[in-house]
Amino acid sequence: MNIVTLVYMINSDGFLGNDDRGFKPKFGKRVRAEKTPSLSTLRRIRMPSKRKGYYSSVRPTSRPHEFSRRVVVKARIVKMTKNGWDASQAHLKYIERDGVEKEGGKGELFGNEQDFERESLTEKIPGEKRQFRFIISPEDAEYIDLKQFTNDLMGKVEKDLGRELKWGAVCHYNTENPHVHIVIRGIDKDDREVRIDPEYISHGVRARGAEIVERKLGKRHLIELEGQLDKEVTESRVTSLDRNIQKHVENDSVDLGGEDVGKFRRERLHERLKYLQRLGLANHKGGYQWELAENWQEELKSIKVQDDKMKVLNAAEVDVEHRRIFDTGAVSGRVADIGLSNELYDRFYMVVETPHSEAYYVEISHRDFERHGIRRGDIISVKSGTESWSKPSDKNIQRIAGGNESVYDSAIHRASIAGDTVTVDKMTIDADDYIEAHKKRMASLVRYGLATQLSDTSWAVDPALIERLEMMDREGPKEVKKFGKETGLTVQEQVSYRGNTWLDKHFDGGGEKGYAKVGFGKEAREAIGRRAMFLQQELGIESSDQWRTKKLTELEKNDYAETLQKQIGLKYRAATEGGRREGKLSDTGALASGRRYAVIMNEKTQEFSMLPWKKQFDNYQGKQVQIERGSQGRWMMRQISMNRSRGIGR
Repeated sequence: MNIVTLVYMINSDGFLGNDDRGFKPKFGKRVRAEKTPSLSTLRRIRMPSKRKGYYSSVRPTSRPHEFSRRVVVKARIVKMTKNGWDASQAHLKYIERDGVEKEGGKGELFGNEQDFERESLTEKIPGEKRQFRFIISPEDAEYIDLKQFTNDLMGKVEKDLGRELKWGAVCHYNTENPHVHIVIRGIDKDDREVRIDPEYISHGVRARGAEIVERKLGKRHLIELEGQLDKEVTESRVTSLDRNIQKHVENDSVDLGGEDVGKFRRERLHERLKYLQRLGLANHKGGYQWELAENWQEELKSIKVQDDKMKVLNAAEVDVEHRRIFDTGAVSGRVADIGLSNELYDRFYMVVETPHSEAYYVEISHRDFERHGIRRGDIISVKSGTESWSKPSDKNIQRIAGGNESVYDSAIHRASIAGDTVTVDKMTIDADDYIEAHKKRMASLVRYGLATQLSDTSWAVDPALIERLEMMDREGPKEVKKFGKETGLTVQEQVSYRGNTWLDKHFDGGGEKGYAKVGFGKEAREAIGRRAMFLQQELGIESSDQWRTKKLTELEKNDYAETLQKQIGLKYRAATEGGRREGKLSDTGALASGRRYAVIMNEKTQEFSMLPWKKQFDNYQGKQVQIERGSQGRWMMRQISMNRSRGIGR
């Protein structure tokens, strides 16, 4: 009996070919499907990279075709500078956080061994120059064991690279697309440096992932491919349809009437262009003639980003009338949600609910997130602003680089400083801290494209650094967001707090006017009334008292001193009592009011004192200091060390 085999004409773009019949019958005996050669059976070859020094013994991988299972791979190489190492450890905590497993549990770190230990990723390895981060998301992740997939994939990668790697991974199921985070150390198990060819990172890993999924599920069927393309017609992102449209673009115009565009392809691309027209990215000129907006694909990417932000806002559990994306201006309110907007680069977002029935999506850097210790429920303020691209340290950097063949070397800079301190704006700074600040500045210049890091202590610097920064200022100042943590107390905790709170600010001018009658506005309005009663009945302070702030400040300070006195076994002595104080400097951290105090503890006298913290005290943390009030009433602090002192004024 003859069997009819339907042979579909599919081209490399995922469309039916120019033969618009769609298929042709072929008669004959049942034919055994040709077996696709396994990539693992291909011989190992040496693949040189275009980048100097990047050679890896890898196996060739074929690029995925239209019927391949799709696997999305995102990668980042992180240099193991001091900041890079700190960021790598923070990244581990982020990917292991609560709420990412199937049942909402904490992320489970695993590796390729039964006795895998977390320490293999947390211990420093001498000579490690970089780490590799991957986020890998198989399109059909819900149908496979993601952990087994990861182990299989890393086994393939190790064979391709010809070495055993030190790696760890965490599976995430907290998004629409389950994915796995993989971290590969820069030193392998034989203590050799790991360098991976960029071509392999870009294409090889994805091909290996597709191979593994296909082994489990088989190749995609035509109906799946057709369904995918139909779905892409109305998606607000760059799709395979857009890449095909781009092939027919000449001078921002598209002509789909040519013979090289089959009927099936033409109609689908035509429908896609109609959707782009609704987005304002295309204009129909008649027939199959279209005109595209300038940078239309970049605009489409931007629309996708905005849509993703609105999805986050709409999913947030807040009772508000308006949901907006923060761009410029000022916002103050309660943090209703926190998450990662970019897991590869550890960038965060917050959903801030204001008392005026608004919710804002606010992006926040890893640095600001860590510095302020922001948590859900905190009351925060955000304000947009601008600042110069230039910093005072840039002149020092150019001076050192100018005498060293355009290379800034922190060791040379340190050697040029006589002594252990530097005086800047009448403030004495430890020389090593001064150099560290310059190294942090170099990280910013690298991001601006004005420097390239050569080692942990040296950077190649643009010879025209100052001129380039001045030009950037003329083109437009740097846009920044300034964050402030009003308090870490919830609204309810503030009602009975013995210190200044965010609620107290509303007593000076009726700040609660205009607050919503639902959600956070209602909660804040009611709490303000209860706070006024607490101040009057429990603390004897009227909400209208002009000395209210000072009284609450002193009350909070004394309460903390009493608590600390019990904890450390030393007696509290106010700094205003008597003359100078000596002891080891520490600090309280930010109290609930936002205030921070320096603590000077003297083991000999069994006493400690407190005074308001100043930024310059950072350089004296953990050191023996002496404080004394000067003739103008200012507190002076001096470090005591080997019969010499150096001081700063408060």
